[in-house]
Amino acid sequence: MSIPDSLMMDYFELLTDVPDQELDEFRQELAHEAVNPMELKKRLARGIVTQLYNKKEASKAEEHFRKVVQEKEIPEEIPEKRISFKDLSPQQMETTGVYIPRLLVVIDFAKSLSEANRLIAQGAVSINGEKLTRNSARLKIGSVIEVGDEFVIKAGKRRFARVINTDKIKK
Repeated sequence: MSIPDSLMMDYFELLTDVPDQELDEFRQELAHEAVNPMELKKRLARGIVTQLYNKKEASKAEEHFRKVVQEKEIPEEIPEKRISFKDLSPQQMETTGVYIPRLLVVIDFAKSLSEANRLIAQGAVSINGEKLTRNSARLKIGSVIEVGDEFVIKAGKRRFARVINTDKIKK
């Protein structure tokens, strides 16, 4: 979906076996704004994935795109990040909870605290669907954001993780 509309027809010509007559129709529809470019991009993506894998995988990928990107749902399969909040150094653990920028670094969603703070400032980070609105946000397991022993964190449009507090898991 990230290819420019102006290059879409080149991709169709080079990567698919769509007949030339149909490609001409696509061009006409695009020129007269009779079709949404996203619909053609979806068709392009479906065609490429079908060629590389199969129709079933193409349908699966299209459904995933619809749910996660368009409807902003949490994907069915997301990585788990098991961390011990007790193991965080005293600088990272505060009496009021865990400093979220530090958490983003620990779970590899940001390379530095500065990057993590930028993500939060841009409104790109949410926990259990609740968007963080300030850099000083703290996470209290169990007061800025209250969660249980397990929560879903999202950074940007496509980075998801289920964070599990291993301190609460009984062995």
